[in-house]
Amino acid sequence: MPKGWVWWPTFEDTVKILSDRFEDALSGRSTLVDALEAAQRRTVEQIRTKGLRAE
Repeated sequence: MPKGWVWWPTFEDTVKILSDRFEDALSGRSTLVDALEAAQRRTVEQIRTKGLRAE
C-alpha cells in the first residue's frame, strides 16, 4: 500500500457486512450480486450517518 494510505471510516463494518452477505450467497440464500449491492448500500448509509459525503 502507498505510504499514507487510510481505509474509509467504516471499513471494519463493511468487511463484516460483506462476510455476512457472502455467507448468504454461498449457502444459496442470496446471490453474489445481492451481497455486493447490500454491502455497498449499507456502507454508503454508514458513511452518510457520519456526516460524510458518499455516492
